[in-house]
Amino acid sequence: MLESACFSLAPSSARTTRCGPPLIALLALLALPVCLPAQDRADTSRVSISGIVVDRYTRRGVRNALVQLPELNLSVLSDQDGRFTLQSLKRGVYQMAIRAPGYIPSEGEFTVSRPGSFDLLLTPVQGSDASNPARVTGWVTDGVSGEPLESVTVSVSFLGIRRLTDDRGWFDLGDVPPGVVVLRLSLLGYETREDSVFVQGGQAVELRIPLASEPIELEGITVTVHSRFLESAGFFRRQGRGYNGRQWTAEQIEREDPVFVDDLVTQVLGVWRGRTLAGEKAFFGRRCRLSVYIDDVLMDGFDLDHLDPRNIQALEVFHGQPSEMPVEYGWKHCGVILVWLKH
Repeated sequence: MLESACFSLAPSSARTTRCGPPLIALLALLALPVCLPAQDRADTSRVSISGIVVDRYTRRGVRNALVQLPELNLSVLSDQDGRFTLQSLKRGVYQMAIRAPGYIPSEGEFTVSRPGSFDLLLTPVQGSDASNPARVTGWVTDGVSGEPLESVTVSVSFLGIRRLTDDRGWFDLGDVPPGVVVLRLSLLGYETREDSVFVQGGQAVELRIPLASEPIELEGITVTVHSRFLESAGFFRRQGRGYNGRQWTAEQIEREDPVFVDDLVTQVLGVWRGRTLAGEKAFFGRRCRLSVYIDDVLMDGFDLDHLDPRNIQALEVFHGQPSEMPVEYGWKHCGVILVWLKH
């Protein structure tokens, strides 16, 4: 009697992420297992699998989609028809992640048992424009101490971009086209690092990148997606500059769940609420009354009690000497409250 073995390839729908629908829709070709003769088993110890990334609604191929198997440190890009190939895979269960400009990122598990082909469905982001550039900034640190690294060369060769980090380890690549961006970082005394990140059109992306002074295994690049509106307003640029004050994002405000905006502002050391000689409610710092800006418009005499904290996208409070204030406000105010509303 001829001994045989069966292999199959199937997705696991048990795990999906919040960022989109279930990852993989397989072709009927893979719905049924295929039995191979015992003498052919050796050929299936490693298999190659082809796939197509397609738009969930139009069923057209999605070009330049990044398909990743993090456990294998494997990344491939789909061609102009959405096709890609994963070569020489061991049989087993893997985590797969897919990113494409203008589409909701998706990831999930699938099982590899035999050669085959399958479709990956991606859902387009409603109202998105994949042609819009992304703004990329970041911080470079020592991989062991976490201290910021100055004068690191950060380059994207295919875009002709080259930047140096400042004394805070910060760099700004400016606007880059959406898709996969290959970064190269180098500094004398440290291992040169080359890594790729995926950026979505119209986003403001902040990267945190560690470098090693000797060959050791490092953590991956941390990618944080910020509000493009707040990025253009300078909110993230002011972070970590040592100013005398504090910043809140919408998520932080939601966690604190304040009844009034006052409940946040008065948390800043040296700031209190009082009244002017004319009887108006106001906030005061060490040196004088704090000025209120809403979406960068000066609002003289505005009462923050009129604002619902749930409608605030970000809040900033700074006060003190000019050197303790953001330069764009410190030359004309001894203290400011910056309110950025949700849009």
